[in-house]
Amino acid sequence: MVSMDKVCYNLSMMIWLYRLFFPFLFAVAFPFHLVKMYRRGSVSVRWYERFGWYGSVNGSQFDPGKKRLWIQVVSVGEAQAVVPLVSALCKSGNCLVFLTTTTHTARAVLIHRFSGQPAVWIGYFPYDFVCCSLLAWRSIKPDHVLLTESELWPEHLHQARSRGVPVWLINARHSSATMAWYRRFPRLARWLYRPLDRVYFTSNRQMSAVHAIMPDAQHFYVMGQLKLDLPIYPLGKDEKARLYHEMGFAGITQDTVFLMGASLWPGEEDMVLEALVQLRQQDVDARVILVPRHAEKGRLLVQAAQARGLVFSQRSTSLSSSEKVVVHVADTTGEMHRLCQCVDVALIGKSFSPYRGGQSPIELAAFGVSMVYGPHMSNFIEISEDLEQAGLSQRVPDAAAATKALISLVLQRSSRLRNKDRLLAWFQAQQGGLSRLLAALERHGVSQRRV
Repeated sequence: MVSMDKVCYNLSMMIWLYRLFFPFLFAVAFPFHLVKMYRRGSVSVRWYERFGWYGSVNGSQFDPGKKRLWIQVVSVGEAQAVVPLVSALCKSGNCLVFLTTTTHTARAVLIHRFSGQPAVWIGYFPYDFVCCSLLAWRSIKPDHVLLTESELWPEHLHQARSRGVPVWLINARHSSATMAWYRRFPRLARWLYRPLDRVYFTSNRQMSAVHAIMPDAQHFYVMGQLKLDLPIYPLGKDEKARLYHEMGFAGITQDTVFLMGASLWPGEEDMVLEALVQLRQQDVDARVILVPRHAEKGRLLVQAAQARGLVFSQRSTSLSSSEKVVVHVADTTGEMHRLCQCVDVALIGKSFSPYRGGQSPIELAAFGVSMVYGPHMSNFIEISEDLEQAGLSQRVPDAAAATKALISLVLQRSSRLRNKDRLLAWFQAQQGGLSRLLAALERHGVSQRRV
């Protein structure tokens, strides 16, 4: 049996090795990171918070009797997923929530949702240097930390452990690439997981994969997919008509069919636009909404539409033609919830070579949108396989097959409508992760006032 002294010694050695090598890794990655921030317009937006300088956290303005929860999310998807959780915690009146995020777009989503909420502070997650992490921890002084999905930063975890602050990993899931690394380097996985007090996985499959590496772990649980508990805000008939008008679509009839390219990566728009061209050649009144995964890539989608001579409009510039628009480029943040209600068929991005992982099918399923995706959906493997087994989505091997599948779905109206009802029923049956998590937080006193 390994003694506790030896465990502590190994942990101390690992964190010092990490502190030694992380600056070199950071130096290599930082130029690319800086270019990415510049392109997305986030360099000048409170960039100092990434170094742990949280000047806007003023402890005197907060009720000292309330629990201080630090919740870290990565990007837009995770930010949207925690909105119901944060709303419920605020409603309890017992918590102060400190939300940090890694991306500019996720921060924008959270500010839009919680602006003016005195119990919520929003900032950037610090770089994982010891000095940055120390500054952030001294500012926030959390009683409890919630990390989402796979956000296991060693310095952040070490700061929690050294202070005796409980850390939960919620909505936990790992891509197939990450699990391959964990299986190859099991000590790395155990080192990252050891500081976690409780882990709530999205599925039995995710839990079993990690449990195989750490068979002695006693703190693993299944909560379900938090993203499936997203609140649904259906658009009224007038709201939808107004949104179509804003996008430049005119002359819409009950026979008009809308396709979406959802969270597309460069090049994937070709499949949707090719389907559009072929459908319109068959006198089908088809229109397309293209949503890039990153807003700054909207110009590439515009160029693709122009290359085919298609009349387009662009959300970010309000640019549209007086002619009949057939392609709308939705290159703004936080509108997917509304746009999904305006389409009948969708192609899911990042699922075709050379890309891997896939984007989320959840919001499309929530509104009964028939969907097609490529062979690489490892980020949502359980959900995509469940949908496929129920006959509610189509996985195709390549671009040609994707275009063919999109055309087929558009032409099969009755099948599409049946699929919509079944997708809505599937989505409702999958919910419940939020209530299970809130119950666990209450049982362990996380959402209760300080004594």
